[in-house]
Amino acid sequence: QYYQKSLQILEDAGDFYKASSTLIKLGQVLEAQENWTDATIIYIRALAIDLEHNQDWVNSDLQDLGRMLQQLGEDQFKAVWREAIGEEIPEVLYSVIIQINQQS
Repeated sequence: QYYQKSLQILEDAGDFYKASSTLIKLGQVLEAQENWTDATIIYIRALAIDLEHNQDWVNSDLQDLGRMLQQLGEDQFKAVWREAIGEEIPEVLYSVIIQINQQS
């Protein structure tokens, strides 16, 4: 709940750098708890913020999502994406996540 409250305050204040950082920290906590689905949703939110406001963090977001893809498997990962975004993951983005994940 702390992370969610902090995130809302930061987004309302327009501090997208700290908002993304807060999401990443929450995602790491969820990963440590092996809560792959919720961590994936959080990392998707961080990616959305970073694509618009923090371009230098996008590669790191894609690596985070790559780890979640490994944990969930393709079908579950795509289902979580669909649930979080409301549409299918674009194939080009999915390919980039796989490609970055293979490089790390």
